[in-house]
Amino acid sequence: HLESPAGLIFPKVSRPDPMRCYRTSLFDSYRRFVLNAFGLLNVPPPEIPSVALSLRHRTASKNVGRILANEAEVVAVLKEGNMMDLNVVDTSSMKFSEQLKLIRNTNVLVGVHGAGLMFIMFAADE
Repeated sequence: HLESPAGLIFPKVSRPDPMRCYRTSLFDSYRRFVLNAFGLLNVPPPEIPSVALSLRHRTASKNVGRILANEAEVVAVLKEGNMMDLNVVDTSSMKFSEQLKLIRNTNVLVGVHGAGLMFIMFAADE
């Protein structure tokens, strides 16, 4: 699942094509409010494209999370990219402020479907 802040994609079951939201004042206001509160509003985009692969691992105490059966293969393919920085992270172990800082310095967010991908709204400006 790949998303970019330039074109959030909202699938709709009742239609065969997804609804694309290119600019909305509600998301933009919320985004600016949160980034400003954490001192991340005016962070310049990374000079080298940055990709974050967001993974969640199951633990004995928390047996939930979306997992990739072929996680090692996905990581290996992404590491082959020679013109980008790659961050492989388990955001469930990070503070909210750390997650925001990571995503703010990210151009592309890759992960298994889930609410964590909504962080794309805080990603680096294009």
